[in-house]
Amino acid sequence: RPYPVSILEKAMKDAHISAKPNKSAKQQALEVIKILKETIPIERVKMKIKVSMTMSDAKKCRDQIKGLFISVLSEDNDSQFEIVSYSHKLYSRITCVFSVYVEQ
Repeated sequence: RPYPVSILEKAMKDAHISAKPNKSAKQQALEVIKILKETIPIERVKMKIKVSMTMSDAKKCRDQIKGLFISVLSEDNDSQFEIVSYSHKLYSRITCVFSVYVEQ
């Protein structure tokens, strides 16, 4: 469950962290998360991802795709390879060509 902004602001204030206008938002967020992990239990959100492809493509990279997931929710091997699972890794690391649907 996400933390309210007020909790994060208080934790940042207690850790003496403030926004720096000369750094990018992404860089600051990564630094702040690293510091806040010491006081607040923070973890990455797991994305529910559905991958569909032809069976001929699946034969080439099935194991590579499965390696990117934390856990597999369902797998269908009928006329088309389809896998639904949770991942917190970047799904853009897959080098095969296929359709990716990210459910929120």
